[in-house]
Amino acid sequence: MLALSVLLPVTYAAAQTQTYVIGAEQLDYYPHFDFARPYDKGFAWKVLQRFATKHNIKFKYISLPPKRLKLELQKGTIDFAYPDNPRWEQKGLTRINKVYSQGLALGVYGTMVQANALGNKIDKFRRLAYPNGFTPVKWEGLLNEYNIETLKTYDAMGAIRAVLRGRADGADIEFNVATYLTSTSVDKQKLVLDPELPFSVVHFSLSTIAYPKIIEKLDTFLIEEKDFIDELKAHYRLKQSIEPTDYSL
Repeated sequence: MLALSVLLPVTYAAAQTQTYVIGAEQLDYYPHFDFARPYDKGFAWKVLQRFATKHNIKFKYISLPPKRLKLELQKGTIDFAYPDNPRWEQKGLTRINKVYSQGLALGVYGTMVQANALGNKIDKFRRLAYPNGFTPVKWEGLLNEYNIETLKTYDAMGAIRAVLRGRADGADIEFNVATYLTSTSVDKQKLVLDPELPFSVVHFSLSTIAYPKIIEKLDTFLIEEKDFIDELKAHYRLKQSIEPTDYSL
């Protein structure tokens, strides 16, 4: 009887652990996230795993193309989507009852160019590269005004290589991702952030339709665990703002 009394609470607790499915963009966006990695999946994964442990739940991660991510959330085949932001909703479409968390981190987007092109005026810009599934929001009005072509690439590294090889004048990609990719690439050349070209920041949030209460708990967690999250950002070298000294990678 004693052995049974010891085992019962453990069995009961295990039965109460609910699993939720998080759909994540199928991208190598490390150090922010890369949920396809077998071990360290990046900053967001560490935050979400700590949150799950604290609330006795489990997260299962599925990588999906960015456009399909929103569709699967609406269909209910996934419980949450990451990253997401209200600004990414398509204009003119009826808004679904989607709830967003506070930002886990900031995405810092700038235009990366070759060093010898730094400071060139926008009227010399002919082609902009960016990863497929993303929209260069700050560039939208300028593309038509200056007759600038776009080049969609499979991923962020593809956009960087397009600039390095002269197929595009600049790449609209996230600064921390660009920093990491260029630091690990075999290419000898580096890109620089041009402060005179479009620049924006956006919160990377977790979104849901079916589980707003989980989002409420996550928001509380992000406040209570601020010190841990700040330490984690430092560990992953996630810059949340750009200084002049950061222009050169």
